[in-house]
Amino acid sequence: MGNMLKFELRRLLKKPVFYIMLGLCVGVAIFYVFSTRENMNYMIENMSDIVSDYDYGYEKSWVKERFVEYLSPQRLVLSNFWLMLPSVLAIFTAIFVCEDRARGTIKNIYARGYSRTNVFFSKFIVSSAVSAVLYLLVVGALYISGTIAFLTAPFDVSPQTVKGFWLLVLGRLILMLAINAGYFMLSELIGGNTGFSIASNMFAPSIMNGILYLGLSFFFYVILKDLHTDNKYAIIQNIIEYWIYSLTMEGFNIEMKPDAYVWHIIASAIYLIVFTGLGWLIAVKKEVKN
Repeated sequence: MGNMLKFELRRLLKKPVFYIMLGLCVGVAIFYVFSTRENMNYMIENMSDIVSDYDYGYEKSWVKERFVEYLSPQRLVLSNFWLMLPSVLAIFTAIFVCEDRARGTIKNIYARGYSRTNVFFSKFIVSSAVSAVLYLLVVGALYISGTIAFLTAPFDVSPQTVKGFWLLVLGRLILMLAINAGYFMLSELIGGNTGFSIASNMFAPSIMNGILYLGLSFFFYVILKDLHTDNKYAIIQNIIEYWIYSLTMEGFNIEMKPDAYVWHIIASAIYLIVFTGLGWLIAVKKEVKN
């Protein structure tokens, strides 16, 4: 499998679109930070004028600190900006998995003696590495540009730090790997239809989230309608909290307690293992059929 892994890696590194994807994501992250900086500067100037007109005794420095303490480099890293990454990954993973089948070049790879399992794990390792690099580059861009933007004039204040910051960053990294594994599994299942694979990666998690909610509601309110408890809705929400879509949209936020981070990390790791295992089983099944 080592030769196949090297082959996939070399082929990826020769594609300009790979560097364009990374560059665009980093560029958009930097633009997000500095556009936020300009918006906050405008709001501070106008807010300071408003409070001075009403003679509240607030100085511009006080107004500035109230804004900037919520826009420290750490808070920027943990902002909702990262939600663009799963969409980018959905497109990349679908294309990366399906391109050989769509072009018919997969036959040439098998002709060299590589099994479907070898192809699966080689592609999966490279795809996982890309998802990790993409996430870490964006995190680095947000942190460095956030430091330049908000720890220098006119925002030269001491920002608040986030408790459990590195644990949150690690948790989101594991979640990114789990998301990639889920996309990879779907794309492997679909095969050579790249467009359908992209659409499935984009919409399947949210659709499954709705199906899960309806299924749990039916179970608790119809099948268990005689169960006398006022906590049915809370039970449903607690279960849905650990669905991968909910982890992506709402998990690992700075309002959570540190012990909740740990449970979200465990859930993300389980998804990573399960999706990887299912993808491998799909590859093995295809190998047996052929």
